[in-house]
Amino acid sequence: MRFQFRLEKVLHFVRLKETMKKMEVAAVAQRVNFLQKRIGELGDSIRSILLEQQLKLSQGFDWIHYQSEKISLDAKETAKLEKMLVEENLLLEKRRRELNRIILRKKALESLKQRKLSEFKVHESRRNQKELDEIYQLTRRHQK
Repeated sequence: MRFQFRLEKVLHFVRLKETMKKMEVAAVAQRVNFLQKRIGELGDSIRSILLEQQLKLSQGFDWIHYQSEKISLDAKETAKLEKMLVEENLLLEKRRRELNRIILRKKALESLKQRKLSEFKVHESRRNQKELDEIYQLTRRHQK
């Protein structure tokens, strides 16, 4: 007799959901990393422009308007990216909670499968032992 776990299809489906959710978490984490990197780049750009402005003040005021405009645009983009980063972090936490829930469900199903398999093995062992006992009884009767 072969072991068949009745919930095997459900377990397979949960494993697929886990894989998909892991990919979603990875995608959101990648977006978060990109946003953090971009915010850092913008901050570095603003700092370098401010340093340049200090150096060029002695030379003239030709680039000051351009540089102020660039700083303003970078600051606005940084604010927008920080807002997006907060939203992405919330989404990332939500996806991680969903993934944890799926992992717990998968572990429960795998635990149930292992328990049912061990019960099946015990049942098979008892059945085989019973058959051996019956054969032994028959041979003992036959020898008498």
